[in-house]
Amino acid sequence: MIEFGAIIFSRMSSKRLPGKALTDLHGTSLLERVIHNVRKIKCLDGICLATSTDKSDDCLENLANSLDINCFRGSLQNVTKRALDSAKYYGYDNIVRVCGDRPFIDLNIYETMITNHKENKNDLTTNIFPRTVPPGLTCEIVSTKSLEKTLLLTNNSEDLEHVTRYIYNTPNEFKIQNINFPFNEEEINLRLVIDDETDLKRTNWILKKSIENNYELDTKKIISLTKKWIKNN
Repeated sequence: MIEFGAIIFSRMSSKRLPGKALTDLHGTSLLERVIHNVRKIKCLDGICLATSTDKSDDCLENLANSLDINCFRGSLQNVTKRALDSAKYYGYDNIVRVCGDRPFIDLNIYETMITNHKENKNDLTTNIFPRTVPPGLTCEIVSTKSLEKTLLLTNNSEDLEHVTRYIYNTPNEFKIQNINFPFNEEEINLRLVIDDETDLKRTNWILKKSIENNYELDTKKIISLTKKWIKNN
């Protein structure tokens, strides 16, 4: 068995920004950037892309294959089952959940949370209960056993679409640890995610500035540039 495996969730049928998984981010696709970032995380024993069996997602499987990344295809709507089936197929004991709309990564957040999850034998380790980081730097690590339990106890469509929703709503049934990180209130509300055209414009501007000025895009610099973009727009 593999102790910690990252599962990247992505699909082409985004409602607010259709096709965003392959949208261009200063010369590379969003999904390719996400995969590149996830490969930097220490303590991972495996990585896979979990997409749907819908024909529109064939191109995502092709991209995963070209980048030598495992790809599992499952239900479009029942994302919890897709997550569990992916984990079982590749033998993951714990899933490091990665949403495919995150162009940036904070390696310290992931590595801190993996360590805490392992040491405390959590069912779910999170930083959104309540959220202590900006959208786009959120992280969840969930045990495969917890997803098995979830699918036994609920058939609610919202629970099945949102992988960890049932666990958050029944905290007495699971061991949940929320990790605090040193972001202030303003920073916690900065958007570092891609969900619409404005997010896309902002992210491309940040990447352009980092290349022009030879910046190392760590979290501090990303936040600084995000604030600057907001001020000017």
